[in-house]
Amino acid sequence: MKVFVVLLTALLVGCIGNSAFAQIAVEMKQRGEYRYAVSADHWESAGINITDEAQRYIDSIKKAIKSPGEFIPVLTREVPKGMISLFGLKRDLVAYSGVVYYLDNKEVKMINDPTVLSSSVVFSPFIVWWILAFMATFLLNMRHPRFEAPIYDVCASVAAVLGLVFSLLAIKPVAPFLSTFLFAISIAPTVYVIGRQEKKEKGMKYWIASIVLYIMLGVLLSFTYLR
Repeated sequence: MKVFVVLLTALLVGCIGNSAFAQIAVEMKQRGEYRYAVSADHWESAGINITDEAQRYIDSIKKAIKSPGEFIPVLTREVPKGMISLFGLKRDLVAYSGVVYYLDNKEVKMINDPTVLSSSVVFSPFIVWWILAFMATFLLNMRHPRFEAPIYDVCASVAAVLGLVFSLLAIKPVAPFLSTFLFAISIAPTVYVIGRQEKKEKGMKYWIASIVLYIMLGVLLSFTYLR
């Protein structure tokens, strides 16, 4: 059982870590798509002035010149805003910077002003994982310590960890600080509750650890839907 607890803890840490790494990788890929202009002579010969910052975005400059006064985004990102229904996550497409061609003075400038381009609602299974974590923890608490039930312990423990991990991952894009904080304080209580299943008496520390988990799940649920 102790080996099993170690494996579950590694899974908990690994899932949260992989999520953060994936977010960094996406950001690096997006920034890696920048292309620098070798020369702006083509536009300068036509009397169009292009700022140094804007010269990095050749394709966007072409679109801007064809549509004077229109904001052409060059760096966009989908930003989760929060749950607006039981399974609905609102997500905004935000342009953090863009270029605009001003026809009056024939100049292409870089605009660094976050602008919401569009909004959409996507499916989020947060509540499913949350219920799984809550019910699995409850079932672990309900098992009488005098009875040997290794398969029951393993199944409920796996469900508790998976539910906790994926509910934290589901809310991480919306509230990264809260998700990280709750993850940090949930490791020790989760390990203790799971590891104590093989003992004959659960004891006061076991119930304190369980209460901490319920409080953590309550905070997570209330922040997700009531903020």
